This record gives sequence, C-alpha cells and structure tokens, in this order.
Amino acid sequence: MLHPSANVPKILLFLLVAVVVAWVPRAATADHGAAERLVPPPKGFIDFCRRHPGECTSVGKAPAVIGFSPARFDQISDINRKTNLNISYRADSYTFGRLEFWEYPFVYGDCEDYALLKKRQLTKLGFHPSSLLLATVRTQNVGLHVVLLVLTSDGTWVLDNRNPSVVRPQATTYEWLSRQSRFNPANWVAMDSVHSHRMPGAATATGGN
Repeated sequence: MLHPSANVPKILLFLLVAVVVAWVPRAATADHGAAERLVPPPKGFIDFCRRHPGECTSVGKAPAVIGFSPARFDQISDINRKTNLNISYRADSYTFGRLEFWEYPFVYGDCEDYALLKKRQLTKLGFHPSSLLLATVRTQNVGLHVVLLVLTSDGTWVLDNRNPSVVRPQATTYEWLSRQSRFNPANWVAMDSVHSHRMPGAATATGGN
C-alpha cells in the first residue's frame, strides 16, 4: 500500500486539470467578461456554410473591433449604399424556388444576401472578420430579418438593405435576436433585445487600407 503522501502529486495534477478544463470553455466564449450563450444558427446559414465552408471557419485570431476613422466610416457607408442600389430585392421563393436560401447575390437577393455580400466586400477592404457579424432581428412589419453589424472602436453600426444609411443598433426599432459569435463565425449567440446596442468591446485592429 502506498503512503498517502505519494498521492499528493496526482491529486494536485487532477485539480489543475479540472481547473483548466472548467476555465477553457468560458475563456473561449467570454465576450468582454460575459459568456456568449450559443443558440441554433438560422437554417439557411447552415446550408450556406455547407456550400461555402471557408466563410464559416474561424480565422484563429483573437476577436477584434476595427479601428474607427472617418475613412473607415466612409467605406462602411459606401458599401451599404452601393450594395442596396446594385442589388434588387427579390424573395428566395422567386429566385431559387425555396423559402430560404442564403447566397451571395448577383442581381437579385433578399436581406441575408445583402448582408453576406456586404460582409465579403468589407473583408476585402481589410476589416477583421470578427468585427463583421451577421445578425437576426424581428421587425414590426416583415417579421424576421437579417442585417450586418460592424464593430468599431467607436461603437457598432448596422448595415441594412432597408436603410440607405448606416445607423446605431439603438436607432432601430428592431428586436435583436441572435448574431454570429466573434470567436467562431459558424456559431451564433443570443442577443439581449434591450441592451443589444451595447456590443462587446475588444482590442482594436486597424487592418487593411
């Protein structure tokens, strides 16, 4: 029989592992001190990821918000306005013969297609992917709706095919439901509809031009 003291290193090792295991999930999902609550992604998004897996893969970097500047704001506004003008709204049922089909639009698209295209265009301009989050909302008139959130060091902006101007989340009448996780674009997390405009902070990343 081993002396009780011989088990001490094993016990300490077990406790250390337990602490690490308990801490890692919170560290991986912590958002400025608050844990993200995972929710099921929109069904159309899941299908989109199957067809475009590269668009739903973590970049392996810490979440960041884009460094705000007048030039950056002009880029955000320009992408929102031009995309809204260049793409004609048409429901998926008419374009694809399906109730919901998320895809980059060429000529026609609906709300999520606008948001996907804006996200891709801003990524090409150097915006950090974790600062560009698709989000679902509930509107007073049309029901469920998808927009793009852009996290900057000066706060969050909403890019919306229903609005030619970019606005703050609190300036909308939407009920905020869910958004992409800043840690993994394939995951979606719940949003607080009352305080949804208080987006999480993070280290600033200027990136791009």
